[in-house]
Order: sequence, then C-alpha cells, then structure tokens
Amino acid sequence: MENNALEEVYKEIRSIELPMVRDFEENDFNKYIVIGFQPYLPIKRMIGRIVQVREEWGCFGSNQVFIREFDGQLQCHENQWFYKVPESFKSRLDEIFKDGILDTKNITYSLRGKQKRKGFIIKSKVKKGESTPMRDIKIAINQKFSELLP
Repeated sequence: MENNALEEVYKEIRSIELPMVRDFEENDFNKYIVIGFQPYLPIKRMIGRIVQVREEWGCFGSNQVFIREFDGQLQCHENQWFYKVPESFKSRLDEIFKDGILDTKNITYSLRGKQKRKGFIIKSKVKKGESTPMRDIKIAINQKFSELLP
C-alpha cells in the first residue's frame, strides 16, 4: 500500500520542474528530498528525509547526504544531485512515512561503523585552499561564467 502511494507521489513530484539543491541549511533537517534519477534504484530508494550532510566527505569532494527512507533504511548518497520536495507534498509523505523512524539531530551516524558523526551539517574536513576534484570543477565553472557574463 505505502509503496504504491510513494510511487504515485514520486511521479507527481518528478513531473514538476524543481530547482537542484546547491547547499543545505540547518532548517532542511528531516525535510523530504528526492535524489537525481538513478535508473537502477527502485523509487522507494529515491525519496526520503534528509538527516545528515557531510560537506565534501564524498568521493571527489562531493557531499555525503544521509537519507532516511520510508521503510526505515538509512542510505548515504554522494556524487548525486538532490531536489527539495515542495511543502505541498508534506502531509501525503508524512502519512506514507508514519511508521518509519523520525530522526533527531542527537543521533550519531556512521558509515559501516566508521566515521561516526553527530549533527546535521558536518563541515568539510578539507582545509581552505586545498584542492578536491569537486572544488576544482566549481572554480572552473565559476571562472567560465565570469568570462561569459561579465
């Protein structure tokens, strides 16, 4: 039942043009997000509540984003893009997620029992001035935009 309802809501959400999330803020905790299209993932793995963001902790310096799925599973995504679900879907999703876990900021999350961290936004462990592939890409894109749009 919930899985069919989730698929219906997901399809509605994806039919809307949503802005991609560039940065997360403290008030995004436990808000619903969808991940960018991944053809190999079932829909139930593509929508959930955001419970932790580790800035630049992922491969290539991307963010690691922990998402609580409707069945209680906790998934970590990196090298992905994300979309915030509009508030107009909140009550329907709350009903679908009602039997799941509602996280608090006091929970310590880990990756396979390692890298334990508590809190919502975990700042980058990469020092200012150091390079990551993702930082280099952002710098190159910003430079190109500056050239094209002076």
